[in-house]
Amino acid sequence: MKKSVVLLFSCLALVLSGSLLAQPEAAGQTSGEEIMSESVRPLNPGKPGRVHRRQVATSFTGQVLGHQKELELSEKQITDIRNVESELRKDIIKFRADQKIKRLELSELLQQAEINFEQVRAKQKEITALDEKISQRRIDAWEKIYNILSPEQKNKLKEIKQKK
Repeated sequence: MKKSVVLLFSCLALVLSGSLLAQPEAAGQTSGEEIMSESVRPLNPGKPGRVHRRQVATSFTGQVLGHQKELELSEKQITDIRNVESELRKDIIKFRADQKIKRLELSELLQQAEINFEQVRAKQKEITALDEKISQRRIDAWEKIYNILSPEQKNKLKEIKQKK
């Protein structure tokens, strides 16, 4: 009987951990392609203002650099914005890697013969905390980019957004 219960819990843990790892959206993961699509890359370096077609429409960096001619961004502003965006991407990659490790640890906890659900809850909280860090880091980056713009550029950006 005891072997059957252990076997049942092992199967359950395997199924649960497999579903967590196999469904990144359900578990709050983002694929590497999605992380990369959040950035803005010129389609053609010789044509400023054109952004990569996979760029996320809600990306603040994309909104700003996508209208760099209309906003009359200086080369220094463009460089500064790209640097902020690059640092954001690096941080997101690190946070996502940490999340993957924590998900593996969660999977290991679920595969133990005796599952400690307090540890499982604690590990899940760690994963969720990393999502919160990513969200906060994005807001910080948007604030830095916003502060790079002059008051006139901020007003122009607001007008551009209202036209949509």
